[in-house]
Amino acid sequence: MCESLRHLERLPCGKLRDCIDMLAILFAASNLGPIGRPSLSTLIGIGEKRVRNLVAKLRSAGLVKASRAGITSDGMQGVLCLSSGGYTIALAACSRAVAELMLRSIVALRDKLVILTGSPAILEVIGYIDSNGATVFPGLGLELSEKYARLVSEIGSRETCRSVGGCLVAVFNLPDCYRCCASFLQALAMSG
Repeated sequence: MCESLRHLERLPCGKLRDCIDMLAILFAASNLGPIGRPSLSTLIGIGEKRVRNLVAKLRSAGLVKASRAGITSDGMQGVLCLSSGGYTIALAACSRAVAELMLRSIVALRDKLVILTGSPAILEVIGYIDSNGATVFPGLGLELSEKYARLVSEIGSRETCRSVGGCLVAVFNLPDCYRCCASFLQALAMSG
């Protein structure tokens, strides 16, 4: 299992949908915080009442802080959700051995991710960034691999992954898609 997935154990969720929505809230609050509940509702695509209920659970678990300024989170160590050039890039710290195991079953991982996001068109590619900063996208030709490697390097991911020993990476063709990152993390957990 990826080291970064231990965060899922702390989530106070029972249903899969709750986990994904809570993770999306954590990513958004970490990247944009302080952020208000109405903004979270719009950004994530869930109702304000649901946001209020999930934030209350996350707050009770000590995963977010709520103030008049909005919701904040210190983020989740080893997990990032970043945007660049109209894409969302999810990074999850994983050892090379775990990443290679996941990449050997990349079709199953992709299938889980497509089911969780609800659309096969959102996911562009899944790959790995090793501790040396080299990016590998299995099954892609050189030209496409270079395109995604450039995109991923633009967000400073190589340095991040180098510091944690390596990362699995997913690229989605939507900007600021926190549900995409949450679905990626959940798909990794289901595959582990």
